[in-house]
Amino acid sequence: MDDTQRLVTDGGFINDQLGFISFGEYRLEGHPPMSDLHQTTDVGATWERLEVPIPEEYRDYFTIAEIPTFHGTEGTLLVNQGPVGDYMGGKFLEEFTSKDQGKTLSFAGLVHPDGMLRAR
Repeated sequence: MDDTQRLVTDGGFINDQLGFISFGEYRLEGHPPMSDLHQTTDVGATWERLEVPIPEEYRDYFTIAEIPTFHGTEGTLLVNQGPVGDYMGGKFLEEFTSKDQGKTLSFAGLVHPDGMLRAR
């Protein structure tokens, strides 16, 4: 990561080597906002920005990644709606799955925070 100072929105380690840190949104002029999620596999010595493949129809809404949860190498990542997000009343999150400790993420659908209601 560079020397820029940013606010951390979520962060933590999954095990003694694997950790994640989220800085909320990443914005480039002329582009939709993106999740600013980073991963380390070496106890924080190096960090790599992860590509969260947000479907085009949701890019203006879902931008704030939480720290994923894992069972072995399989995990789930939730992405919250950002500051301008009001998709379906602002009540849904995006859900992504990973089979390789977060290196690649696949969109699984939308989920209500209580986990009882899904939209696809």
